[in-house]
Amino acid sequence: MVAKNLRDWLIEAVSMKWLMVLLLLPLLLGCAETPKKSTISLQIGSDAFFTADVADTPAERAEGLMFRPALGENEGMWFVFDAAQPYQFWMKNTLIPLDMVFVGEDMRIADILKADPCLAEPCARYTPRAPARYVLEISQNATDRQGIRIGDAVRVG
Repeated sequence: MVAKNLRDWLIEAVSMKWLMVLLLLPLLLGCAETPKKSTISLQIGSDAFFTADVADTPAERAEGLMFRPALGENEGMWFVFDAAQPYQFWMKNTLIPLDMVFVGEDMRIADILKADPCLAEPCARYTPRAPARYVLEISQNATDRQGIRIGDAVRVG
């Protein structure tokens, strides 16, 4: 009689353990998700508005927009550096043509470069004429379509 009760108790305990695992699994998986990149809103001049993913770590800056198949007209990536320098960019494994908008510490556009996709080396290097602390990558020719020029003010938020 004792063996039967012990066996029944063990079966019930194991069943309860698996039930708890199944109930907690979605919660555990949700905690393991990769955190979403932060995004910001940008205004250039008085008429151009963008939403951009922020790349402010070395790994995020190195990945940039690699392998992204498309970019909306008012979407982009905002690269943040610790200090203003003439940072050099390239388009390795970038699938979409871009405008690179280099922004100085004074939050004014220092340079705008047109950059084409590159899937095999050697890839062109893009270096601004003036140091920049920030770089906004947006769809190629968006600067032309929206009247964005060197010297325009950029506001974050």
